[in-house]
Amino acid sequence: VTEWNAADVNLAYKSYSPFSLQGINDFESMYLSTTIGKILFDFQEDLPDRLVTILNYAYTERRGQILTILDRLGDIAGENGPKFVMAHIVAPHAPFVFGPAGEDVQQTEVFTLRGDVTDPDRDVWLQGYRDQVIFLNTRMKQVLEKIIQESNPPPVIILQGDHGPYSKMTSAEARMSILNAYLLPEIGRASCRERV
Repeated sequence: VTEWNAADVNLAYKSYSPFSLQGINDFESMYLSTTIGKILFDFQEDLPDRLVTILNYAYTERRGQILTILDRLGDIAGENGPKFVMAHIVAPHAPFVFGPAGEDVQQTEVFTLRGDVTDPDRDVWLQGYRDQVIFLNTRMKQVLEKIIQESNPPPVIILQGDHGPYSKMTSAEARMSILNAYLLPEIGRASCRERV
């Protein structure tokens, strides 16, 4: 729903699986969990690794989507000509698929983008959120540094969050608090100082 397909260039994630049967997607995962198939999710530790990979493929796709944006976003700065670039990275939104160093996080629940579907342990949820934020902050810093170094003329960068962590695990205030940061060329900075 957040994809902007009318753009001149769309850096959409393309799934490339080494398996002939990739696995079930996010919708299929959620649907299967409403049927007797939920037993597969409940007893994953007793299933063959290949079947667990198939069941959790939506998490693999989620990691791939986020990594594709992070890997390719900085490359756009080196392309010729003016450009408007918009990237929506749906993270650190649950599900948490990255550890603090970017490592894969093993999943035991059915894939969903709604953190309120299940009622996880608060400490476990906060740790997952914190770990994913640490990884994303590290990667975004690298991406932004590359954009700044490779842009000519200097870029205007607006970095915003759309919401904070799940209020049931934190607070309504934390949920409504967002990151809102700007990088403006010198002329923009001078103009902003004059207005303040």
